[in-house]
Amino acid sequence: MLALHILGRDEEAALLLKAEIYDDPTLPDAYVWEHISCGQSLKLVSTSEVSTYLRMTSAHIQEILNLR
Repeated sequence: MLALHILGRDEEAALLLKAEIYDDPTLPDAYVWEHISCGQSLKLVSTSEVSTYLRMTSAHIQEILNLR
């Protein structure tokens, strides 16, 4: 989802949002790209809250789409 967003393919990322993959409570710990805002450098971080990360990323992408 984030990779599509970074490539400017937000519409395709939005399709993943509809899959609601972030509602799976069994998602394991993962390394993710911390994406605070557009234009800032990404940072690789470890998280045990993958569902929260995916929800926050999807909210960011949806916000970008709403601004168009």
